[in-house]
Amino acid sequence: MARLFMKTAGERETSLREAVRDGVEWDVFVSHKSDDTRQALDLARVIQREGLSSWVNVLDPNVTGDGRELDDYIERVLSRTFSLLALVTDVTHESWWVPFEIGLAFELRRYLSSFADRNMHLPSFLQKHPRLATHQDLRHWCARLNQLKKSDRPERVLLLEGRSVMAEDREAYLRAMRQLTADFR
Repeated sequence: MARLFMKTAGERETSLREAVRDGVEWDVFVSHKSDDTRQALDLARVIQREGLSSWVNVLDPNVTGDGRELDDYIERVLSRTFSLLALVTDVTHESWWVPFEIGLAFELRRYLSSFADRNMHLPSFLQKHPRLATHQDLRHWCARLNQLKKSDRPERVLLLEGRSVMAEDREAYLRAMRQLTADFR
């Protein structure tokens, strides 16, 4: 269920197995309903042009089985990312996976934001996080993520059994999240 757009010259796809083997981590996990894949890939390209890598969920024939296998797969991918960008459209409410990924991102203390039309009503759990509506917003958000990455924050340094684990206290994360959110009010 996943392909990746890396920040190399041109787009490069890889499987999770290859990424774990090569020690790859991503800057942005683009969460979306499968009906919105084209728009999610467009966002990934903008993110890539801004110097960040992104993981976009699309069908991966290597993932089969029940929901537990799929949720473990998503957790392994998300645990190797710095932030989650939830693409919210008219059809997102039909997805079980987008809310799951948002909740998991919050639990793992990943920087959480949404991309949605300004007229779209967001659920309260997304309203307190940055809301992007245009490619200009997305470029500004990418610049802020680049700053956060360069600030030697410990999110990406601790890996246990191939999964990144938060090495900072929750208050430090929440302070940084409030600052990021303030940039988009």
